Amino acid sequence: MYPETFEVTVEHFGSPSFKLIWGHDRLVLFTSEVGLPDLDLEPDELQPRPDEWERFWLAAEKIGVWSWKQEYYIAALDGTNWQLKIKHGEKFLSAQGSNAYPGSSDASPSAVFRSLIRSVGELVGVADLE
Repeated sequence: MYPETFEVTVEHFGSPSFKLIWGHDRLVLFTSEVGLPDLDLEPDELQPRPDEWERFWLAAEKIGVWSWKQEYYIAALDGTNWQLKIKHGEKFLSAQGSNAYPGSSDASPSAVFRSLIRSVGELVGVADLE
């Protein structure tokens, strides 16, 4: 039910960003109103229930995250950088992007990427992670 590894980072240039890390049986959420999440700030510690994890894993399967490429990249001076590292059972994902996303041919976040971030938000009870 619980992940072995779970790290999700989304860094928006000049707008709210977050980093979420699994450790010691809880998720730790770092946020920033502008730019990189400040890891020196007091984070929020979250403990999703087993049923919330189950909904997340089902959403991840439906989205197809386990088949994402390792890297998505479009050259730009600013924009959005993101990184995912997730290990659950036998499945492992390590993917990152800079102004590019799975299922998108331009710098706009794809529907599958937005769906994943929305599912992460539901997991931790934060509606506006996007």
